[in-house]
Amino acid sequence: MKCGAQTKITSDKGEEFHRMLFYNGNVFVGGNKYVFRFNTNLFIEQKVAICSEHCDANVNKILLINSASNELIECSSGDNGLCKVRDVESLTVKRNSSYIVTTGNQVEQGLTVSKEKDYPAQAQLNENSTHIAIATTPSSGFPVNVDNKSLCISMWTLNPFSKSSDLYLTRDNYIIRYVASFRTGHYSYFFTNQIQLQNQTNMVSKVVRINYRFAKPFQSYTDFVIECQDNTGKAYTILKMAILIQINGIPYVAATFTTSSDDDSILCTKPLADINKQAFDSWINFMKRTCSNARFESYLEQSLNCNLTGLAALLLTEDLNSTNPFYPLFFYSVDWTVLQMNFQASSFSQEGYMVTMHDSVVNEQHVLTVGTTYGLLFQFVSLDGKYRRYNTFKIADSPILGLYQHNDSDHTMLVMTKNELYKYANTRCLEYPGSHCVKSGVMEGRNPHCGWCIYEQRASLKCECSCKTTVCWLSSLTSCITLDSEPKGAQASTGTVDIQLTTSLSLPDGPLYQYLCRWQSGAVKNATRARSKFTCRMDNTNITNNIQLTLELGLKVNNADSFVLLTEAPFLLYSCSNFEKCGECTLTVGANCTWCPVKGLCRQTSATCSHAVTSSNRTCPQLANHYDQLYLPSGINRSLTINVTNDVLTQYNNVTFRLVTDAVGLNSSCTATSSRLTCLVNVSVNHSKAKNMISMQYSSSDNGWVYLDDNHNNKVTIYNCTKLAEEGCNYCKALNSSIYKCAWDSSAHICKYNDNRGARENAICPPPLINEISPEDGPYFGSIITTIMGREFGVIEFKDIDHTSIVVSGKSCSSMQDISFVPPDEHDFELRVRTGITCKAFGPPSVNRTSLIISYQRSILAADFKPLILKNSTITRVYPEFGPKAGGTKITVYGGNLGIGNRMLDKFYLVDQGKSVELQSSSIYETGDDYVIIGTIPIRADGSTIGNASFYVELNDEYLHNDTVSFTFLDNPVVTDIYPTHGYLSGGTVLTITGENLNHAKLPIIFIRGYEQDSEQCIIDDSSTKAFCKVPEAPKDLKQKLKTRRRRRATACVGCQEVEIVVKLDGVERSFTLKYYHDPSLSKFNNGMKLFNEDQHFLTVEGDNLTLLATSDVQITIGIEECRVVEVSNTFTRCAAPRKQPKPGVSGAEIPEVNVTIGNIRATLGYLKYEVAVKQVALIVGASVGAAVLVIIIVIVAVCVATRKRRANTKAKSILVNKMKKELKDVELEDKIRAQPEEDQPRMKIDHENDSLK
Repeated sequence: MKCGAQTKITSDKGEEFHRMLFYNGNVFVGGNKYVFRFNTNLFIEQKVAICSEHCDANVNKILLINSASNELIECSSGDNGLCKVRDVESLTVKRNSSYIVTTGNQVEQGLTVSKEKDYPAQAQLNENSTHIAIATTPSSGFPVNVDNKSLCISMWTLNPFSKSSDLYLTRDNYIIRYVASFRTGHYSYFFTNQIQLQNQTNMVSKVVRINYRFAKPFQSYTDFVIECQDNTGKAYTILKMAILIQINGIPYVAATFTTSSDDDSILCTKPLADINKQAFDSWINFMKRTCSNARFESYLEQSLNCNLTGLAALLLTEDLNSTNPFYPLFFYSVDWTVLQMNFQASSFSQEGYMVTMHDSVVNEQHVLTVGTTYGLLFQFVSLDGKYRRYNTFKIADSPILGLYQHNDSDHTMLVMTKNELYKYANTRCLEYPGSHCVKSGVMEGRNPHCGWCIYEQRASLKCECSCKTTVCWLSSLTSCITLDSEPKGAQASTGTVDIQLTTSLSLPDGPLYQYLCRWQSGAVKNATRARSKFTCRMDNTNITNNIQLTLELGLKVNNADSFVLLTEAPFLLYSCSNFEKCGECTLTVGANCTWCPVKGLCRQTSATCSHAVTSSNRTCPQLANHYDQLYLPSGINRSLTINVTNDVLTQYNNVTFRLVTDAVGLNSSCTATSSRLTCLVNVSVNHSKAKNMISMQYSSSDNGWVYLDDNHNNKVTIYNCTKLAEEGCNYCKALNSSIYKCAWDSSAHICKYNDNRGARENAICPPPLINEISPEDGPYFGSIITTIMGREFGVIEFKDIDHTSIVVSGKSCSSMQDISFVPPDEHDFELRVRTGITCKAFGPPSVNRTSLIISYQRSILAADFKPLILKNSTITRVYPEFGPKAGGTKITVYGGNLGIGNRMLDKFYLVDQGKSVELQSSSIYETGDDYVIIGTIPIRADGSTIGNASFYVELNDEYLHNDTVSFTFLDNPVVTDIYPTHGYLSGGTVLTITGENLNHAKLPIIFIRGYEQDSEQCIIDDSSTKAFCKVPEAPKDLKQKLKTRRRRRATACVGCQEVEIVVKLDGVERSFTLKYYHDPSLSKFNNGMKLFNEDQHFLTVEGDNLTLLATSDVQITIGIEECRVVEVSNTFTRCAAPRKQPKPGVSGAEIPEVNVTIGNIRATLGYLKYEVAVKQVALIVGASVGAAVLVIIIVIVAVCVATRKRRANTKAKSILVNKMKKELKDVELEDKIRAQPEEDQPRMKIDHENDSLK
């Protein structure tokens, strides 16, 4: 097979592929009808029927190889879920696990999986392949034990079939979905999706570990929760797939996760050692928790006598994998501890969930291939403990169900979808174009399949490179050939320069290889070779400026004309006099120059000068690091001191200095003293502060200005005291005194520069000025958390406000906290400026005082401010006044002044049967100018009775109660049926709910299980036996599932998606199965217009997929009038049109438009124009004939018209009578159709349509 070739096998019509595995050079595929054995070229070697009974919706759930006996174990939902052992060559059944006889001569069900297609199963062999452990998701009709408990995990011998041990669920209606499994050594691991018992709305995933070396393996059963968070902290809790992988010989678990609400997924890993440690810790946790009588939630049988004296021995026992020494003290440990996996990568919603995985080794690198529900493949390579996605490509439009990739032999990859089996011999590397290893990007791509074919100068697969040795082909996970040159630079315009080159990879030698050098794309020069080194003599004439060139090393093979570029390196051609700073002169790679600091000149190495600096001593004079601690006040003459390191300049009197800052136009002369420069500066800024780069220049008598090196990029901060503290005096006091020299000027009422620390501390600030007090009102007897905001409230650290003497509207207000200013830059302030105070005013007012009183700097200040208005809150009524005894009713309490003060709702409860029960989700809600209190009555116990309950509210530390306001518990509503049981994706069509006491619930809703937030409210009629609900719009993921047919469906639901629909009447729920179909389509009028004759009576609207609609589901309007729907078929609907053309519903239009509404689907088909009857036109034309023949024509026409009219009237009456009969017949038939099973309804409608055409 050629490198990169592809083979594709498509299943026959009606066949589906479900599971795939690879064994001994064969591909085994389990489907809905057959089990296949393909060879490596995907030719069918064997094909055997997989099912004989109940095969319409058969799903292969277990496909497992027993290599010890060369057998294939297959379990499918058909044949009542029976498991079979097949010969691996012929695929014929050797043994099946039908009914078996136990030692007590009792007949029991054999090894089976669920007959329901959507319930998964997982199975693993023990290390000796003598037993199989199988985990099954139970459903209705699944085998149970004598106590009517559902079987979840069991262990069986394989030859003959015999059950050796089992586990049963002890909770009714609790389902565990087993979604993945693997075995390593004597451990099997099963991964689940299940509801968290502590919070039964949350779905979690768990790991189950079983140790086969225990005498009774299920005594070692331990489980715990596993999840993963992405790099934003978002939690993903629903595991889709998990496999065991090996990275550098270390076992890891790789798993994909998603959430219940999003379409994206993540890939995570965890060392298997961490999984095992958590299993052991969870085992210990279970014993300690249950034996301490702590509450725990379990779903398996428990047996525990809590004699834990030998707990320490369990460590040794676990290490030796021996029999559980605590039996029968305990078994089946269930733990809710969460183990977090390590995030690796993610997929986007448009890519689908990651659901299938396989790991392999490609060119000695670990590769993980992942398939998604949208038919995409991702390929990841492991680099430094992290997975990097290097490839993404589309396989099909359906989910990837199976993956397998060979290791280093030929990298063949097998991919299976529901209807296709693909074989990819390899991937392509064409996405890395270019003729240079570095520039092609192949090494950055990190695709382990790809690399650089050196002598062909292209990215390629290893098998595509004519020479496949490491001398010829470089893996993308290594690096391109690098080149080192000596020297790395040379003086320009010296004629030639000899350069010695060393490569990172040993290159081949011999007469066939001619190595060459050139400046980038220039003329080539021969390279001489001495063992592993090359020497090139290169031309450097006519170069005056410093220039960085690229030196290229290449070769010609077999005297070919083409230059094969191997590698390249930078090379500097320079002139020392072109460097303007000491660092440039002495530190530039490739340059070999000397800096003369006093003269400020760069010279050749042979030059001599005082205090010469070279690349070897690297002692350039430069500014010291001042760590951004240089500060200058704005508009003030101040000296700025700057230190110099490696100083040899300040000792010379003929060297002058100046400070330059371009941003603020600074240019100041400086004096030099012993490595210190002092500059007199006066610069202004009109904002709080500005940070600017500074530059120091110097000059000697025989040279111009030269920049002093500054490797630290020193900056100076220019600050404006007035702007920093423009909010007031206390801001000025709180400024950071170590950097800002500011103090408050009481006379000028501003903050100004002042270097006197005492002036800052002793400044007297103005008294507090109150700007705002909130809230505006509050309870007379209860509490009010009062917030007082203003200016000049002091500095918190100075304690200049006495918190113990605050009075608000006559109520004593105890301090709670200070409110402080949050500066944009925390370094600007060393103290906290108080901007407000919060205090709690409580109790009735002691005095009739409406002012605010505070103690400031030992003085009493009274501020006349708008007082808080004190009011009394009351409860006046409740709605609804009754509800079902099951609870769940949402309550609204009305009253007076419920929204005053802080609206602190501490408690909202009712007294029910002598007990106080707090309402759930209680809050205060604003309704216009008033407030109400809402809450939900908790679900009551099953034995709760009917009767009255009273309400209590604790609001703003006041208790509110009204004896006349009560709630009555009534009998629960009972839902008996729902019809129809189908809907469209857009929702909105009407469902009818029947039952008893339906009006005892006040908030009936309907929703899809798992999507309660998207519920639709229902309407209950006055009879209490009927309710009407709209079909909820299908959520985005459900629409996508139906669109891409991501789930297998039984023939009874072709083209639809089944969901669990829930009718919730307060605390009472009843669920049904609802089938979602694609939305119907409606045909628009040609050119947006349709002519309608007044005599037609009925308007026909064409469409598709209308079969399931009732006439009441369709509303048609013509302009502003209704067109009453009288008939609906699969391809059209008819309505009785108004006799005269209605007025248009669109402003400015002259012709009415036709609008069709089907639930939430709304469509405008176009405009409908009524036309005058043809016979009336003919009469008008006849009347215009000449007077000579008018009488004759009138007589003839009159006779003809009379005859024709009699016939037309007779025919019209006949049509109308037949039409009315048909309408009545349709109404009767529609009632009959609704009474039939749903699967028969489309057939009956089609039969009726055919009858109508006869």
